[in-house]
Amino acid sequence: MRKKAVIKTDFADLVYEEIGLSRKGSREIINAIISEIQKGLVRDGVVKFPTFGNFHVLHKRERQGRNPKTGELAVVSARNVARFKTSVVLRKKLNDF
Repeated sequence: MRKKAVIKTDFADLVYEEIGLSRKGSREIINAIISEIQKGLVRDGVVKFPTFGNFHVLHKRERQGRNPKTGELAVVSARNVARFKTSVVLRKKLNDF
C-alpha cells in the first residue's frame, strides 16, 4: 500500500506544533528555506545538507528524442535540471527501517 506524500504544509504544521510559531510564521519559514535552496542552486549549483543529501544542478545536452504518442523524432533541447543524491546516513536509514 502506498503511503501519502509529505507536502510543504505538513512541514509548516510540524514547525507550528514543535516550535509553537504561528501557522503563518511557520509557512514563511518553510517558504524561506525552499527559496534559499533555489537561490543556492542557481548561484552555486549545489546545496549540501550533511546526513541528508545534496542537491546539485546537472546540465543535460541537446539530444534526439521520440514523441511517444506518434513515434516521430524530435530534438530535446539542452537544459539544466536539479538532482538530489542521498547521503550515506540517509541511505542506511532507508534500508534499515
